[in-house]
Amino acid sequence: MSPTPQTTGSADTLDCRVCLSPQQIDDFHLDLLVVEVRLSKDVLNLRDAILSLEIQDITDGTSQIHTVYESQESDNLAGEVFSRQRPLGTISHEQALTTWTTMAQIDTRQLCFARQGARHLSFQLTLVLKDGSQLAKSDCLLDYNNTGLGYLDWQENRDDIRLKAFQVASFLITEDAKPFSPDQTGLLRGWLLTDIILSEVSSKYKRPFEKSFQKVLKICRHTELSQIIEISQDMETKTTVGQRQEIVEFCLHLIRLSESLSTTALVTLQRIAALWKINANQFSILLEKMFSIDRLQDIDPMVLLGMTEHMGTDQALKQLNGAYMKWNARVTHADKAVQRQADNILSWIAQARGRYQST
Repeated sequence: MSPTPQTTGSADTLDCRVCLSPQQIDDFHLDLLVVEVRLSKDVLNLRDAILSLEIQDITDGTSQIHTVYESQESDNLAGEVFSRQRPLGTISHEQALTTWTTMAQIDTRQLCFARQGARHLSFQLTLVLKDGSQLAKSDCLLDYNNTGLGYLDWQENRDDIRLKAFQVASFLITEDAKPFSPDQTGLLRGWLLTDIILSEVSSKYKRPFEKSFQKVLKICRHTELSQIIEISQDMETKTTVGQRQEIVEFCLHLIRLSESLSTTALVTLQRIAALWKINANQFSILLEKMFSIDRLQDIDPMVLLGMTEHMGTDQALKQLNGAYMKWNARVTHADKAVQRQADNILSWIAQARGRYQST
């Protein structure tokens, strides 16, 4: 069934219209925006002319126009400004261009809007000559419900997420009742000051920040694990995979600055990472990325190998088998420290296998 246009704009030379065309492929739902054009006969010989399409979000009025961007392939965040260009000669033959002809079919997943919810969109179509001069312009309007978070929503969430990440990271250190080292305090302060150039901030504003910073640190010392888990669950719904991995790496940086590694902190962070869809193997890779060979030897092998106390016997044995293949390949490593570490891990794996197989 052909889509029914919602709104049509017109000009003497160029007309355009757009409609939403839902598609259902098996259990998969897809929304297409179908943009159609119609030209007057006097421009049909301009085969080297180009039709250019841009989309603007005018939900908040013409005084607050928001750009529509291409969605990045990962994380559904804004990339380049959305635009499409097509030479007249590639669209259709001359007779068809005097009737409604499809210029573009746009998968709405390719678009990143300013906000979530109902959006009022303006599709602006321009006919441009080879020398770059504009011959004609037309626009058409469409109301569209954006179900995902917009880029302005993500921006507003960012500050809240950074503060919650600060709470999570601080809790990991205070969970063992350990005081913050100067380096850890500096890292936490830097996390909150990202994108802020301190040299450009007057002392009038530095003092209130430092006061608030110390207050938040004090609050974190009295936070319960259940509260941190609740905060982490809320963060999972408001962040991308990339953002969550960045936060885990930040937490590992903070733990790494401890004089002695805390198994409790690593186990808690591993649990939070699992809530954030970062599996045990990915967490192990991050550990090896963040810690030196010497420090890795201080990490509980159970955490290093991606093991958790909640694993069933079959799952645990599968994890141990995968870890064995990985570490057995390092027994002949050129670095003697890596060899020693591999020998120790393999010994631990053998003992763990025995415990699980006897149950």
